[in-house]
Order: sequence, then C-alpha cells, then structure tokens
Amino acid sequence: MVEPYTAGKKRKSVSVSKFYLFDIAVARTLQNISVPYEGNEEFGQYFEQLICLELKAWISYKSPRSRLTFWRTTSGNEVDFCLDDDLAIEVKSTDTVTDKHLKGLKALREEEIFKRYIVVCREEFPRKVDGIEILPWKYFFESLWA
Repeated sequence: MVEPYTAGKKRKSVSVSKFYLFDIAVARTLQNISVPYEGNEEFGQYFEQLICLELKAWISYKSPRSRLTFWRTTSGNEVDFCLDDDLAIEVKSTDTVTDKHLKGLKALREEEIFKRYIVVCREEFPRKVDGIEILPWKYFFESLWA
C-alpha cells in the first residue's frame, strides 16, 4: 500500500491509497496475460511498479523511518511517489520527457514542500528542466543506493 500525501497547503488531496502487488509477474500469471512490451500502454504501469518496489526496498534497507506516499488532487494533478518531504518523484516510461510530463511536479512544487523534484524515465542521460531533474532509471537507482 502507498498512502496519499495529504499535507498540501493549496490543493485538496485525495485520501484513497494505491496498491502495488509485490511481484509484477504474479498478477500477470494469475490473469493469464502476457508480459507487456515496450510501447504498450501497460508498460508504463509496470515501469512505475518497478520504481515503487525499488523505493520500498531502499526504505527497508537504508531508511526504515522514511515514508513513501503519493500525491493526487481532486482536480487530477498527480505525482507518483513522495519520499518524506524530501523527494517528489514522477515516473514516466518514455525515452523523451516533454513539458506535459512535468505538469504534476510543477503543480506540487507550488506547494513549496519538497526539496527535490525528479522524473524517473528511460532517457539516456540526466538533465534538468526548469529545476526538475530528469533521471534515467539506472542513474536514479545508482544514486538512490549510493
């Protein structure tokens, strides 16, 4: 379970949790559905699941007091993961992050809560756009565990 982040100041947040199954393949096998392929709409959901599981593992091993949440407003703005009040993380399975992918992070940044705003994606190289870090997933994992 990933609980919602509700400490926002300017926007009303939802209060319903998100559920991630511990193993991506288990759900597919139980449903007798093949593994999603790159470019498939479901691929993004599984990419997000991968990042979630890595964050959960990091919390278990490195920072047991940390809290993993997500942020979603009643108007539809969303950020996939919030780690304490330090990181706001949006996950995009794209290999080219554009301005439309930054919408949720920009809205959350207006709340002035988090220290860093990150998009984890499949781009090749890290970069910054308007103060938001765009990080390839491998780079993100390496930085997380360093």
